[in-house]
Amino acid sequence: MITAGVRQDFAASPLRTVSSGAPYAITGTMTPSTVSPAYRLGLFVTAMAMLVLPLIYIGLIVAVGYGVWWHLYSNAWLLSGVDSTLWRVVGYFGPAVAGLILVFFMVKPILARPAKRIEPIPLSPDEESVLFQFVHDVCRQVGAPSPDRIQVDCNVNASASFASPPIGLRRPPLVLTIGLPLAGLTVRQFGGVLAHEFGHFAQSSGMRLTFVVRSINRWFARVVRERDEWDEKLQTWSKEGGHVSVTVTMALALLAVWGSRLVLSLLMAIGHAISCFMLRQMEYDADSYQIKLVGSRAFASTFARLQELTFGVQIGSRDLRAAWAERVLPANLPAFLLKCAARVPPELLTSTRARAADEKPGVFDTHPCNRDRVRAAEQADAPGILEGGEEPASCLFADFDALGATATRHHYEHDLKLPISEVTLLDTASALTTIQRRDENQRAASTFFNDGLSLLRPIRVAIPPTDAVDDPVVGWSQARATMDTMRAKISEQYRRYESLHRTRDLATAALAFIESGYSRLVPQQFELTEATAADATATLARAAAQLKELEPSLARFESAVATRLGCILTITHSATATHNPSSPSALSTGHELNAEVRLLVEQLTALATAWPDLIEMRHVVVVLLSVAPPTAACNENPQARSVTLGRFESRLGKHWRSVRTTIEHVSAGENPTPSLADAVGMDSEGCADPRRAAAVVERAATLRSDLIVRLAALAVQAEGRFVDVVGSPDPTVV
Repeated sequence: MITAGVRQDFAASPLRTVSSGAPYAITGTMTPSTVSPAYRLGLFVTAMAMLVLPLIYIGLIVAVGYGVWWHLYSNAWLLSGVDSTLWRVVGYFGPAVAGLILVFFMVKPILARPAKRIEPIPLSPDEESVLFQFVHDVCRQVGAPSPDRIQVDCNVNASASFASPPIGLRRPPLVLTIGLPLAGLTVRQFGGVLAHEFGHFAQSSGMRLTFVVRSINRWFARVVRERDEWDEKLQTWSKEGGHVSVTVTMALALLAVWGSRLVLSLLMAIGHAISCFMLRQMEYDADSYQIKLVGSRAFASTFARLQELTFGVQIGSRDLRAAWAERVLPANLPAFLLKCAARVPPELLTSTRARAADEKPGVFDTHPCNRDRVRAAEQADAPGILEGGEEPASCLFADFDALGATATRHHYEHDLKLPISEVTLLDTASALTTIQRRDENQRAASTFFNDGLSLLRPIRVAIPPTDAVDDPVVGWSQARATMDTMRAKISEQYRRYESLHRTRDLATAALAFIESGYSRLVPQQFELTEATAADATATLARAAAQLKELEPSLARFESAVATRLGCILTITHSATATHNPSSPSALSTGHELNAEVRLLVEQLTALATAWPDLIEMRHVVVVLLSVAPPTAACNENPQARSVTLGRFESRLGKHWRSVRTTIEHVSAGENPTPSLADAVGMDSEGCADPRRAAAVVERAATLRSDLIVRLAALAVQAEGRFVDVVGSPDPTVV
C-alpha cells in the first residue's frame, strides 16, 4: 500500500555544522511516498463515515425535540378532567421537562469548548536559527510545509498540528511542538522523529482528511468523559428534589441524560473502530518518510531510545512526587529526566523488549505495534540520506539549559498548577544527589523494618535508652533479635491493623450519614450488612475489639524498634565517642548526640506524641469529606445533618489545637519554616475545613516518613560499622 524509495541526485543539502561542532548533511533527495488509490479511497470513506456520526447525533437531538413537541401537542388531554389533578400535571409536564433537559444536555457537548490551555513556550527563529534551519531541511525533504510556529514543552513527544481546522483553500498555521526531553536523542534520531510528524502533512489531501478523523475522535472522547458544573447540578437536584413530582421529573431527566451519554459512548466506539485501521496505515505512511531520511537502522534505534526516555520519565515522575512533598524540585526538568533515563535498570529494558517481540496489534489500536513498524523498516533496507548527526539533539538549541529552565517553570506553574513560590529549585546535579540519597535511605529503611511499619502507628526513638536497658550494646542486640523473631508475622499484622482502621472509618461515616437523616444508604459501599445504625455500631465494636487484640504484638515490636534505634544511635553518634565504638566512653548514655541525630530524634518524638491526635484528625476528615459535600446532603432532616457535622467539626478543631500545641515549639531544622507546626501548615487557630486538615495530615505523614527513613538509614550504617569493629551482634560475644 505504501512504497518507499530514495532518489540520489545532485540536489544534496550542503554540510551543516551546528554550534557545538556536530555536523549533519543531507546527501540526497527523497521521493514522496506513494499511496495506492485504495488507500486514498479508504481514507476518504473513513473521513466521510466519521462526519456521519456527529450528524447522527444531531438527528437524535432533533428527534428528541420533536418527541417533546409531539407529547405536548398530542397529550394535552391529560390536563382535562378533575380527578387526580396532580398526577395529570406530572404526567403532562414531567416528560416535557425531562425531554427539554435532555435536549439541553445533548446540545451542550456540541457547543461546549475545551478548557483553555496555556500554550507551550514559543521559539524565536532569530534566537534558534540552527533548530529552525534543521526543521526546514527536514520539511523540504519530506515535502511538507514548514511550521509557522515552533514551541517547546517538557513531554517526551513531538507533534505537528494545525492551529485551526483546515477549511477552504487556505492552509491554517502549522504548529510544531517539541518535547525538550527529546534532546536525549541524537540529531539523526531527532530528525527522523520530525520526518515522521511532518510525513502526516506530506499528502495535501490526506492531511485534511486526517485532521477530520482525529478531530472527531478527540471531540467524542472529550464530550463523553468530561463533566462540568451543569452535570453536578443535575445530580444534586435529583437528590434534593423535595416534592415527589420534582423528584420524579429529575429522575426522568437523569435517566435521559444517562441515555444520551450511552449513545455518545456508542458513537465514539463506532468512530474509533472505523478509524483505527486507517490511522494505523497513516502511521506506516509517516514511518516511510522517517525511514528514508535516517535509514532503517536509525529507525529501529530511535524506538529503543524513546523507550529508555519514557522509562526515565516514569522514574523521574516518581522522584518528583517525593521531592514535591519536601517542596524541592529540579530547576531544569528536561535535563533531570534525561539523567533519570540513564538510571533505568538494564533488566527492565531487556524484559520490556522481550515482551515487545511477542506484541501483536489490537483491533482498536491507533498505532501499529513497534515490532511490526521495525520489521517494515528492516524490509525497506534504506540507508537514509541524512549523514552524521550522532551528537545529542540538544546541540541544535542555542542554549538548551536556559530553555529547559524556562520550560520547567512554565510546566510547574501552568501544567501542574504548583505554587512555585513555595518551592526550592535545585540544579540537576543537586536534585539527583538528593534523590539518590533518598533512594539509598529508603533501601536502608526497608532493610531495617522489612515492611514492619504502619502510617497509623506512632514510632518513637528511646534516646537515651530506657531504664530497662543497662548496657546499650546488649539492649541493641536483644532488640534486634526481637525484631528478627517477629519479622515473619508483623507485616501481616500491620496490614490487618490498617484494614480494621478502614473498617472503622467506613462504619463511622455510615453512622454519620444515618444520624444526618440520610435514608438511601447503600450498605455495601460502607462494607456493612445492613444500612442501620445498629449494624454500623456493631461493626465499630468488632473493629475496636480486634484492634485491641493486635495492640500487644504491635507495641512489643515498636518497643524493640525504639530500643534498637536508640541504642545504636547512642553508641555510634555520641559527640564525644572515641573512634572505637566498643569503648566505654562510646557506650555512655550521658553523652550528647551530634546535632543532626539530636534534631531528627526531637522531631520524630514530637510527631509520635502528636500522632494519636493526627490519626483522629484523619479519621474525622474521612467522615466530613463523605458527609459534608452538597451531593451528600438531603432535605429529609437538615437539622440532624447540621448537628452531626457540627459535632465532627468540633472534634476536628480539638485535635488540631492539640497537635499544634505539641509540635509548635519544635524546630523544623533546614526547612524554611521555623517550626514543625509551620512546616505542616498549622496556624494557631482551630480548623473545621476537612480539606485543609487532610493536607496537614498528609504533610505530617510525609515528614514523619522522611524522619523515620533518615534515622533508619543512619542506624543501618551505624550497625554496619559497629559489627565490622565488634565482629558479632551477639551480646555474649561482645
